[in-house]
Amino acid sequence: MSIELDEDRRKAMLGRIQHFFAEELEDEIGDLKARQVLHFFLDSLGAAAYNQGASDAQAWLQDKLLDLEGELLQEEGR
Repeated sequence: MSIELDEDRRKAMLGRIQHFFAEELEDEIGDLKARQVLHFFLDSLGAAAYNQGASDAQAWLQDKLLDLEGELLQEEGR
């Protein structure tokens, strides 16, 4: 599965990459190099980060489902 970013998010990420290189590495990079860095990280790490997020969401949801009675039911009057 390939991670695809919408246009606005992609542009924002490219800007952040360029900012990181300028501020942290004191190296100015252009759009092409920033796109290559983004592509590398999405291909190399994107699936792992996505899978971790999905796993975290599943664990959270399972925890809520196990305590469904405590989460939803109200005590009835006597």
